[in-house]
Parts: sequence; C-alpha cells; structure tokens
Amino acid sequence: MTPVQSAAGFAACVNTSAQLPVDAVALDARWARRFVTGFLALLEVSDEVVADMGVVAGELLANALAYGKPGEPVSVQLSYRPKSAVVRLQVDDGSDREAVIREAGPDDTGGRGMALVQALTAEHEGRWGTSAGGRSTWCEVHDTGAAA
Repeated sequence: MTPVQSAAGFAACVNTSAQLPVDAVALDARWARRFVTGFLALLEVSDEVVADMGVVAGELLANALAYGKPGEPVSVQLSYRPKSAVVRLQVDDGSDREAVIREAGPDDTGGRGMALVQALTAEHEGRWGTSAGGRSTWCEVHDTGAAA
C-alpha cells in the first residue's frame, strides 16, 4: 500500500466532521483557525486548502463574534467528504442578519472579510452563503490537490 492509498484509507475510516462550541468571551478567531487547520491537516487535506480554510474560519468567526446575536451560542462546524474531496465549514451565531460583502474604503480598518471569504472559496471551485435569516454562514470548497 502506498502512502497515498494509506492516507485515503485513513480519511475514509475516521470521523470526518467536528464541531467547536465557542465561548465568545474566552476565544477569538485564532482558535477557529487552529481548530480548522489542525483537523484538516490530520485528514491530509492539501496544504493550500488547509491554509485557506484557516483564513476563512478566522474571518467567519470574527464576523460571528462582531455581528452575532448577543447571548447566543456560537459554533464552528467542519466536515470533509473524502470521496468528493469537499470541505464544508459553517459558523452559527444566532444572528438575524445575513453576512454580506461590502466595499471597504482605502482607509477602513474592516469590511474586507467576506470579500476574502468569497475570493478564497472561488479559488477552490467552491461557494459560500448564509442560511435563511442569517443564523449560519457557510462555505464549501473542493480539494483538487487531494489524493484520490
């Protein structure tokens, strides 16, 4: 058995989904990045997707903590489907507002996160969106560098 076959077999037999409940007081976007990159690296997802999904996770969690409904729990859910090489990331924040891409001015210190999410998602033949009412923001990407 080659290392590639071994990796594919490993991902096929382990739990390929995980959830991180977030205490908004104690955690920040760094924890989402670490959770996502560590989990995807364990499943031997390509380095490029691991890095980009870490950025996306940080942006989605930062958005949830900044704009989510106060007092509502926040969670990060992650799954990987080895057969289709699809990574799905979802952040739930209880908000009633949908995340949107806005145009940030050159002097603005924020407002670029969802544009970054869109660009990184598109780079991996993916898509992003929000649930009806804005409670969840999610993205799916294809790991075209994954071993088949």
